Amino acid sequence: MLETKTFRGLPFSLSPALTEKIWLFTPASSSAQPCQLFLGLSGHVKSSVDVDVHFWRIENHQLLFLDHDASLLWQSVNIEYRTDGRMVVALKDPCGNISALLEEQDPKQLPSDTSQNDVPSPQPTKENSSTPSIDDAEFVFPSDLERTSSALKRVLIIGSSIAALCHEQLTQQHPDIQFDFVPYEYVAPLLTALPVSAEEYDLIYLQPSLRSVLGDDIVWGERFNTSGFGDHVLANGHATLKQFVQHIADFRTQAKTPLLVTNFLTPQQQPVPYTRSATISLSLRDIVQQLNTQLEGALNKYPDMRMLDLDAVSSIVGKRYLQDDLVYFYTHNGIMFQDWDDFGTVKRDTPIPDIQTFYPSKRAAIGTLLFRQMIWGLRTLRHTDAVKAVIFGLDNTLWRGCLTEDNPGQPLPRQDGWPMGLWETIQYLRGRGIAIALCADSDKETVTTLWDKIIEPRFLSLEDFDCVELGSTPVNEAIRTICDTLKLKPAEIVVVEASAARCAVLAKTEPDIRIIGNNPYLLRRILLWAAETQAYTQNNLLMPILAPETETETETETETETETHIDATINMSSLLLAMQCQVSSHRITSEDTDLFPYISQLAKASLIINRTECAAEDMHMWLKSEGNILLAFSIKDRFADYGIAGAIFARKHDIQIFLLSARVQGLGIENFLLTEAAQIIYNQYGEKDITVSIPNNAEATATRNIYIRAGFLPVDANNDLETLRLPAGHLPKSNPYVTRT
Repeated sequence: MLETKTFRGLPFSLSPALTEKIWLFTPASSSAQPCQLFLGLSGHVKSSVDVDVHFWRIENHQLLFLDHDASLLWQSVNIEYRTDGRMVVALKDPCGNISALLEEQDPKQLPSDTSQNDVPSPQPTKENSSTPSIDDAEFVFPSDLERTSSALKRVLIIGSSIAALCHEQLTQQHPDIQFDFVPYEYVAPLLTALPVSAEEYDLIYLQPSLRSVLGDDIVWGERFNTSGFGDHVLANGHATLKQFVQHIADFRTQAKTPLLVTNFLTPQQQPVPYTRSATISLSLRDIVQQLNTQLEGALNKYPDMRMLDLDAVSSIVGKRYLQDDLVYFYTHNGIMFQDWDDFGTVKRDTPIPDIQTFYPSKRAAIGTLLFRQMIWGLRTLRHTDAVKAVIFGLDNTLWRGCLTEDNPGQPLPRQDGWPMGLWETIQYLRGRGIAIALCADSDKETVTTLWDKIIEPRFLSLEDFDCVELGSTPVNEAIRTICDTLKLKPAEIVVVEASAARCAVLAKTEPDIRIIGNNPYLLRRILLWAAETQAYTQNNLLMPILAPETETETETETETETETHIDATINMSSLLLAMQCQVSSHRITSEDTDLFPYISQLAKASLIINRTECAAEDMHMWLKSEGNILLAFSIKDRFADYGIAGAIFARKHDIQIFLLSARVQGLGIENFLLTEAAQIIYNQYGEKDITVSIPNNAEATATRNIYIRAGFLPVDANNDLETLRLPAGHLPKSNPYVTRT
């Protein structure tokens, strides 16, 4: 599906997959001939003949065709469907004249003599290439070892911009799964009122906000030239992230639903304001990397939580196709294809081409990639199809070629390249607690004699294997002996074997065993990256190697004392107090027209879901109506001055709209703003219940929680709206961390 994206929330679906169709473009001019067009994912228009159309895009629910300089040529004016379901799009020129048609073609009815030159050459895929390619999701999260599917019914997505875009994509790509989305762009307790109970979700996907952890102080890059500034930012980031992890732990007590938390994207290039310095080296990239390390270590303490390494995944796929720090500020930590650019809406002397023309994004693959990462994380937590032992062959597996006793004078197999990678792979699998065995029909004496000559450097020794079966014993019997020795079932075993004959015997006699090995270039990635090999045995970890036992105990005691001290001194209260948040209240009248545009813009960007729209041209008349109150709030903290970042519209005792910028959520000011409004309402119209109506759906969960925490009580709910009330005379709980200016 293609859509016009909004900054958050569900997308507006516009059409089927236009890029998968062949189109006949027919200009109205009698001198122009019809031609076939192909709409590329990159935004380019491809054709077998020379045409003036260069680019295409979707904007404001219309299909646009653009010239090479991004000037408008045609836009859709009407879309109809033939009886067989094919689309016909009428196009108008900039003057408003219908001057072309775009007709979807039926591939079955294309001329039989259509040559390969008539259509662009397809990219190699598993279906159309003799050498199958691997898509991004399969490359990073191989499925070769899966035996049991991980079917999902309902998933909760919580977080910032990446989470919102993930929700958009997955809702379209997997219509059979219910994806709920709750915005979370701050460091504060997670929501307690979810769309459904936490137990009903198969998993919860949480994407934290880097901006909320680090603040906006780092935007002024020059400050990194000040000695100690980077260390100060990092220390604050560590403290804030520690509090965030505590909020996750508190949230986790609601249910044991698997919780997957993404880490932060590091900048594509090292963002330093200085060129070289002998004394200053801590940059934003260093800070983000250390925060990622802290987050992973903290989550590893919980068996039902796991960090998803989004930063590493984006690096593997190519950050240039994903990350938006080429345009946005560094800590925005978003993905390039979100629609925050105003292409085509701002008049300029020189038109701006679509951003895809010079910063191509893998927008079609990103949803698949994120979903596959979710499944990978869930399988690792549940230990689905977990591998407990890997049995390796020798010839063309652990070394190139064959080693035989029949020709002792032949050259020894080469060891460089992929065999050396497999040697290291074995050591990492051992580190995860996975048993390693060797099974081959080679002569044991020959292998033992030549092992150290072939395995050079000596990354691997025969003593590293938990079980060794060499000789002429049939492979199925040898494997059964290994299973008995290791006390494992065949389904818990993976065999890495290059011999087609031996694999065929195993497949017939031991169908539960997973067999790989026909392509040595795939082995290392599968064995190290597959979810099924991520589980480990705790007993094999953290073995003392260098430190004496007494020293380890002393170190642990010191670490525990330090953690206790941090827990006692770093809490939410101290963090909020350190933010030094200040709020100025403004009672807006119909004469304050200069402030209307700011409030209107706030309405468009606010996270709070509102019952009514708010447009600048309506405010003047709305304020003239008796009983209507409009309050605007200017907010700043020690990091930044956010300007007008909050507003409340009320009609006597009914709060109709509550706007709050995502940039200030989590500062603890929600109760403060509602208290300001309640006091004015009571003073002017008397002490009666103050009510608010919010949408009765999952998207309004964040809004509902703000009111509930402020002391509002549920009154009534129907299919569309839920009504909450603040009892007469009551005020929301005061906030000592916010000061009035």
